[in-house]
Amino acid sequence: MAQIDPTNVSSSYLAEVLGMARDAVSKLYAAGVIKQNGIARGKYNLADAVPAYSKYLRDNKGSDVSTRLKQQQTRKLEIQNDKTESVLVKTEDAAQAYRASCMYWRCLMAELPKRLAPQIAKTNDPEKIRELLRDGLNGICTTFEKGLNQAIQGATDEAQN
Repeated sequence: MAQIDPTNVSSSYLAEVLGMARDAVSKLYAAGVIKQNGIARGKYNLADAVPAYSKYLRDNKGSDVSTRLKQQQTRKLEIQNDKTESVLVKTEDAAQAYRASCMYWRCLMAELPKRLAPQIAKTNDPEKIRELLRDGLNGICTTFEKGLNQAIQGATDEAQN
């Protein structure tokens, strides 16, 4: 199955996506509602054309049923495009990632007293204790950030495959 370049689709394909005749796409172009992509005549960028058409429908709030149906179809296409581009994340997935990161942070923080207690016990200097705590917290932040970045990169790689 051939891969479609969403930045370079034909007017026929765009018409199919928007649920209209090819001539209607030409009329939208002539009216300045959508723009060609500049690569070739009669070629469009889906990421530009679909939102432009959606805005056109919203701005020209038709009271007829077909206009409202087209608005819903366009919104559905925008959501599908966002999913394809990995812009949208399921709330459940985001909540799971947040819970996991909170647990990881908690584990890192729980290790801090055990790791720093021997060093703190050897000094009575408040400034040295503050320095030890600051360095310990900075180390936790660095470790946490590194782990979080690796998890995000792994999720991004997985979504693209």
